[in-house]
Amino acid sequence: MWLGIGGLIIIAISLVFYPYHRVTSAEAKYALAELIRFPLMKVVESGSYSAKVTLPNNAIMAHVIRHWGRPRYVISVDLGRDSSQKRWVGNINNYSMAIEVLKNGKRVELKSTSQPPYDYSASSLNNSLEFDADPGDQITINVSATSNGPSGLGQLILVPTWYATKDFIVGVLVRNSLVRVLNWSLALGSILFIASVVLMIRHSRDSGGNVMRG
Repeated sequence: MWLGIGGLIIIAISLVFYPYHRVTSAEAKYALAELIRFPLMKVVESGSYSAKVTLPNNAIMAHVIRHWGRPRYVISVDLGRDSSQKRWVGNINNYSMAIEVLKNGKRVELKSTSQPPYDYSASSLNNSLEFDADPGDQITINVSATSNGPSGLGQLILVPTWYATKDFIVGVLVRNSLVRVLNWSLALGSILFIASVVLMIRHSRDSGGNVMRG
């Protein structure tokens, strides 16, 4: 009996501390996914280029925003990975191009930012552009060449980001570790409870047999 009680206690404690409503790894990956990507060579070849996207507006984003707050949307030039597989962005101000962003058909204000998208590094300040928008907004990015135009190196990307993204990702990793521990605890508690039930059934049968023989 005590074995079963111990199992139930372990199960109860695990359920109390289980992080049901925290942001999961899959949700974080979805929320931080690129929304637009195209090579600057397209601007070089035609003199201008436009890309459109509707910002995600679903249960996953609603859940992420509820815990992380509203994202900012950052435009950067992805230069790819270096020899150590580190990802870099170039300084968007050094490219001969004009960038215009429309939100639901209306032009929005672009601000310089020194914070590139998550998991990217930069070698200079004010390397990217950012703007505010809401889930479900329709975004259009118009890029046109100025003077000699961009070099064609790199790709323009639009990525949602948060000021505390790294802290949020650490929280997700902690959640994952906690889930693994609690899953093991739930399994252990279940095994102890089932073992207790089996032992009680066997004991009941043995007691019944002894009474019959008596």
